[in-house]
Amino acid sequence: MKDLSKKFCKEPWNFLLVGAEYSTQCCYIHKNIGKLKTDNIFDVWNSTDAKEVRKSILDGNFKYCKQDICPYIQDGTLPDRDTEDVEIRSIIDNYILEHDKLPEYIHLCNDRSCNLECPSCRPEKISHDLNVKDYELNEKFQYKLLELIKNNSDKIITINITGSGDPFASKLYREFLFSIDGKQYPNLRIGLQTNGVMMTPKYWKKISRLHNNIIHIMISIDATTKEVYDKIRVGGDWYLLNENLKYLKQEIKKNDYKFYVEMSFILQQKNYKELPQFVELANDYGFIPVPYLIYPWYESSFFTNAMVYKKEHPEYNEFIEMLRHPNFDKYNIKWGNITSYRELAIK
Repeated sequence: MKDLSKKFCKEPWNFLLVGAEYSTQCCYIHKNIGKLKTDNIFDVWNSTDAKEVRKSILDGNFKYCKQDICPYIQDGTLPDRDTEDVEIRSIIDNYILEHDKLPEYIHLCNDRSCNLECPSCRPEKISHDLNVKDYELNEKFQYKLLELIKNNSDKIITINITGSGDPFASKLYREFLFSIDGKQYPNLRIGLQTNGVMMTPKYWKKISRLHNNIIHIMISIDATTKEVYDKIRVGGDWYLLNENLKYLKQEIKKNDYKFYVEMSFILQQKNYKELPQFVELANDYGFIPVPYLIYPWYESSFFTNAMVYKKEHPEYNEFIEMLRHPNFDKYNIKWGNITSYRELAIK
């Protein structure tokens, strides 16, 4: 574990992930700060547990953070506590635990509906995840959130959809996106996380009123060949995916969109040898390659063999050797939580 006593992280004051049964202040903070029970975002944003997480950062122990998978910790980009950053100085000097401002980044993960059933994410396909009561609550929450964003027009707010499933496979998210007129919310930014299969020209056109509000799109691919894709992106369509990627590339060029696109790759035993070709594929599309280490988000023996980055794994040395591939010197890659392994491979 790294000594982070001289470091700081703004995420607990800027970031809120809203899940179906939980909320957190970072994807890499594993402390539940409360389930959404009303349409008031501040009920979870300033809960007792939310304040406890902020206290852990202010006290310098970072005890709720998953250091081994946090990209900010792994790539050394956390700011120093003695920074002159005005926002950080105010938080530290005033020991702010309760935050009266909206999060700058709101990550909606309260519907797990997805058209795929990838073993890295779930043991089975999940559709129509929410019961009627929870669906209505989350739908109400989303539109209340839009009102709050409009009423806080001096602050840029990003809504990211979704880390729990797919925004186009989920009725809750799909209809929400279709309904928003981005011109009515000039301070709203949209992030999309999708497997890309349902991000067809038809659906892309249906969110046309949001195109200029989009700040980034992350598309999870996890492979560069149909053979590997079919094994780990269960239920996907390799050919349709690539047609959708080509269409998106054309749309970006034609309309001069300013958002950036990341292609993500959940690195695991079945695909790690394709990572060198993956960064090349992403570059061909004009997208940023972003590999991540697979992590056991649910209990399953699947992960024992999948986590090739563990020293005890029989293919660990091959994994490290793969990270020396010359392709990695050619392209801009966001190494994130693979940074330490890449550094070990090339030192």
